Amino acid sequence: MAVTTSLKVSTISYAIVYVKDTAKALPFYRDILGAKVKVDSPGWVEFDMGPVTLALHGEAPERPIQRGNSSLIVFPVDDVFEAHDLLKSAGVKIIESPKMVCETPTGKGYSLDIADPDGNLLSFYSEKEN
Repeated sequence: MAVTTSLKVSTISYAIVYVKDTAKALPFYRDILGAKVKVDSPGWVEFDMGPVTLALHGEAPERPIQRGNSSLIVFPVDDVFEAHDLLKSAGVKIIESPKMVCETPTGKGYSLDIADPDGNLLSFYSEKEN
């Protein structure tokens, strides 16, 4: 039997990416991905991503980074093929080049997967009209 609650979530406020050192990870997100810095504190960096805040959480001795999380952050882009070329030319580690991942009523969806300097998987997505 399924259990239900009265809890109703309707939005996401934060997406947190765990990194070894926020000062070393910050340039990748700011300079390569173009994310706008909102907060830059030791061990904690926030980027303004519209209604969601993307945060970098630094590793601390009392809280080591836990790997193996299956969550994936996906960034929408105008053209995933152009994003691929820009990221590749910047020396970003490409995990999977653009590939078709779905068909939509108006076209096809393509994704591109990369790794940040700490090895966190990030994805980019765009659609091409039929």
